[in-house]
Amino acid sequence: MSEKSTALKAVQAKSMRERISHEEWEMRCELAAAYQLAARFKWTDLIFTHYRDDRHQDHRLVSDTTWQAFRDTTILEYEIPKYDGDLGSPNVFVEVDPATCERKIRYLTRCYATQRAKPWFTEETLRAIMRLRAIESRAPRYAEAFYGRKLVF
Repeated sequence: MSEKSTALKAVQAKSMRERISHEEWEMRCELAAAYQLAARFKWTDLIFTHYRDDRHQDHRLVSDTTWQAFRDTTILEYEIPKYDGDLGSPNVFVEVDPATCERKIRYLTRCYATQRAKPWFTEETLRAIMRLRAIESRAPRYAEAFYGRKLVF
């Protein structure tokens, strides 16, 4: 058996709990517990979460936990433009007026300070993705796009 296959088997044999830090494990448990409470007490009838095929590990965790907890709820997945190039073909579009578009951009750039240094995290990029989604949905100026794999009415 090669060194590579031996190492691969060793990694595969470890459970998720063994592969992450104690702090991350606790955070995952707290997130799951909070989601289970919200789902059990029906505190929402619409959930927004990260796109399931988002390649960022933290985004996937949130999306997976959302799907595990909210099985009887409409879930819309949003997209985030970034290096991974994992934008897809959303199927739910919501027209956005120019004032709301600008307000969203202002909030995102203000709230996500850790992303400001990223070359893709600009007002221009955020506006462009909303313009592109407007073209796809035939909205006059801007649109939000979501992946609606589960819609409960």
